[in-house]
Amino acid sequence: MPLLALDLEGTLVSNAVSCFPRPGLCEFMAWCLATFERVVLFTCVDARHARAVIVALAERCEIPPETPARLEVLDWPAGDVDFKDLRLIPGAVVEDSFLVDDNEGFIAEDQKARWIEIAEWERPYPQSDRELARVRRVLERRLAKAGARR
Repeated sequence: MPLLALDLEGTLVSNAVSCFPRPGLCEFMAWCLATFERVVLFTCVDARHARAVIVALAERCEIPPETPARLEVLDWPAGDVDFKDLRLIPGAVVEDSFLVDDNEGFIAEDQKARWIEIAEWERPYPQSDRELARVRRVLERRLAKAGARR
């Protein structure tokens, strides 16, 4: 079953300090948790802080209440890691994984086909933003295509 890796800052929320949820976040996360066996938060933000952001979002009912228990938070590897390499996720099969991120610079060159680009959500944080709904449609098409090949 496919794995979904999600960036945090500029993708799901404004940033890890203000934590404004992107429009459509609750619906998107509910769909992700229902669709993917594993959903992993793959962010440069310290894992402890990232987990606190997720818990706060759930407490404010901005994401489904089961999210903190279901969402895996990957510790950013120590050392000189410049890319979000899906192989760093324990048990991940790159060919069965997707990564949603707003920053192409973090995507490993050999994994760009697994990347779902999302426009950065930045100031003034428009409430008219519909990127998460668009990304869901892209993921649905990719999942359908992958299922047809099996």
